[in-house]
Amino acid sequence: MITIQKIGKLFMVFLIVAGMASCNDDDDKAPFTVIGETVTLKKMVDDTARYAVAYYAYGNYAMTSAAVKFPSGDSIALSAMEGYKQTFYKDPASADYSKDTPEEGTFTFTVVNEGITHTATDELEVKNFDVPTITEVTANTGNTSITVKWDKVTNADGYVIRLMNDEDEVVFISTFIPNTSDNFVISSNTGLKETLESGKTYTVDLQALLYEDSATASDRGWNVEMISIASEDVVYANN
Repeated sequence: MITIQKIGKLFMVFLIVAGMASCNDDDDKAPFTVIGETVTLKKMVDDTARYAVAYYAYGNYAMTSAAVKFPSGDSIALSAMEGYKQTFYKDPASADYSKDTPEEGTFTFTVVNEGITHTATDELEVKNFDVPTITEVTANTGNTSITVKWDKVTNADGYVIRLMNDEDEVVFISTFIPNTSDNFVISSNTGLKETLESGKTYTVDLQALLYEDSATASDRGWNVEMISIASEDVVYANN
């Protein structure tokens, strides 16, 4: 079973969920296709911008392996998402974030489906895209919710919010939040399934999304240029 904990740690979780709905393993009429995606991630560490890159390969059928080749010629292997081999990925660890901007250019994805090798490419370009500023995180124990407010990010196409517990497990992922919004309430009404525990510390991740220039309304979920991330802890405690 694919659970929120399994997919929630991936930065492109909203895209993967969309892929689950649109890719059908039982459709034997469609030929195999693969999409390669590179996404620049940006966050602030000690008031300094840090960058990393996440890599994803999405197939409409299960794959047995996937790798990505950098413009420099170096390559890395991607890992299958647990329980869902239509997605291979590599998300960065904390140590992978650097003050240096990532390598730009054409990245080539090579995947294997039923013994046949397929390729796809994606262009990575680092844009000037600010990290969001969270202005308020409030635990509302009376109605089991957490309110998040932020300053809008110039040029952001939208936002996604994740909530993690003190064991770094994802307990909530929002749907796409439009760029006109500057607040969101995490509650059962917006998809919260977990019971928040009094006295526990939770981490709110606010992700601002920037689509590629060529993205359209129908394919923008597969064409994300950058994600900038702000995080803040909140103690869920009874007043």
